[in-house]
Amino acid sequence: MNSHAFSRRAIGLAAVLLGLTTFAHAGPPLICRAIEIGQAKTLPWVDLSYQKGSGGYDLKNLTRDTLGILDSNPSVLVRMETLRRATIYARQDPQVAKELLTRLYARATNSRCR
Repeated sequence: MNSHAFSRRAIGLAAVLLGLTTFAHAGPPLICRAIEIGQAKTLPWVDLSYQKGSGGYDLKNLTRDTLGILDSNPSVLVRMETLRRATIYARQDPQVAKELLTRLYARATNSRCR
């Protein structure tokens, strides 16, 4: 194979790979993409780049707020969006994440669906 043919194939391969990258999405869709729920009540959304004490969401309320929303019997999409937001918030504090996971696990294992 001459160098001209190799160059053409390499450029073609690069073009195909670059074209395919526009279809790639970062992260799992259930975490990285918001679910459209209209005006339904869920956890408030704030910019995660805020500084503590600057009016961002108070993580000490996360478990209570999340369970309160889930207990209000919302639609499946609202439940999914609430859990998505709770997951993102909980990633900021391992203790809050542990509390939320423990309460959600207890709720799931004590459910009527057993």
